[in-house]
Amino acid sequence: MKDQIFNKILYEYQLKRDKAQKQHEQNISVLHSRFPELAKLDDEIYELNLRLSKLAITGESDKMPEIKSAIDEKIAQKHKLLDLHGITPQMLKVHHDCQLCKDTGFIEKNGLYEKCTCLVNRLIQEAYKNSNITDKIENENFSNFDISLFDDNITNEAKSPKENMKFLKQISYDFIENFGNKDQKSLLFYGPPGLGKTFLCTSIAKALMDNSKTVLYYSSSELFNRLSDYTFSRETFLKTSSKEIHDLIMDTQLLIIDDLGSEMTNSFVINQLFNILNLREMHARKLIISTNLTPKELNEVYGDRIFSRMVMHFDFYKFYGSDIRWKL
Repeated sequence: MKDQIFNKILYEYQLKRDKAQKQHEQNISVLHSRFPELAKLDDEIYELNLRLSKLAITGESDKMPEIKSAIDEKIAQKHKLLDLHGITPQMLKVHHDCQLCKDTGFIEKNGLYEKCTCLVNRLIQEAYKNSNITDKIENENFSNFDISLFDDNITNEAKSPKENMKFLKQISYDFIENFGNKDQKSLLFYGPPGLGKTFLCTSIAKALMDNSKTVLYYSSSELFNRLSDYTFSRETFLKTSSKEIHDLIMDTQLLIIDDLGSEMTNSFVINQLFNILNLREMHARKLIISTNLTPKELNEVYGDRIFSRMVMHFDFYKFYGSDIRWKL
């Protein structure tokens, strides 16, 4: 990966700000040309503010009230002039793509700066290019959900595969509707291959992305490969880009880990999975995990420490029936 993801996107934001500022200056120039009295007032207000700043620096506070009063008077004159010519305050503002962060990518909260949703979404888009989620959700979404593919026959379960899938679809809708509720648990889908687990995962992902939520989707193997690059790589460019992906894995509002158990499981994978579960729970960030493993097998493969957290923070949902891939 040649470009460093984060720096590349910050540069995009700088270009956005430059473009918005240039357009703003052109708009003001046009207004000043049409209304010379407006240009005169803006110059006078600028000069008065400059004098006020100099007084503050030199400590001549006794002269400041007079300057402030003069500024207020000029601003009042400007407002009357704007009203007279039908110029709205909006026409005098810099128009950013994101009014929340003013195209900086960051917003201030309680004296600290955090990534704006627009920046996180942009970073997620870059991550999608590596995970192929964009192509996947074009076909695998609720609009293409076909309940007729599932059997009506009841075998060893209380409900038929079709009734179970209707139930799981509603569970998915409820998860989307209540997304952001701190009391809502994460989801764990388990069952044999070809029963719709990945389809539901990507359907949920698309629905949340359409609601401006940040979603990151990885197969289990790809996820732990990325984390391995971040942890062990000596290549500077690879480590830098992997760090951004590592941060996204922890920051995104929803992380989907598909096909857990398909990776080459070792102590590194187990430790990384524990860290993901632990850190995301600490920050009230939701997960969806799909796996071909049963709950018992999950416990055997990943151990009590991880499984106990899954039991505590996830709702488990079983998929069963015949492989529907043969019917597509």
